[in-house]
Amino acid sequence: MSEKAWLYDRREDKCFVMYASEADQKYHNTDAGADLRRFVVVGSNDTSVALAAARLWVACWENEDEECVPDTMGLVEREYRPGKTYMALQVF
Repeated sequence: MSEKAWLYDRREDKCFVMYASEADQKYHNTDAGADLRRFVVVGSNDTSVALAAARLWVACWENEDEECVPDTMGLVEREYRPGKTYMALQVF
């Protein structure tokens, strides 16, 4: 079974489900560590969990307060080509 990923779009406040390989190919220009408008979420098993994590991630970083980021999430580096990576939000 292929790993799932979600694309969080802040403007629409929604998570769109896809395969992680598709996210790696099409959305490797996103960066959950730098751009909070649109980023990939991995490690979730459910769209509502991915959406809640993305919303919490944005709320924590709005004030650049990494102290409030829960231990249940963090950044993960995903490789989309050998030696080329992007940052996604990992839900633990």
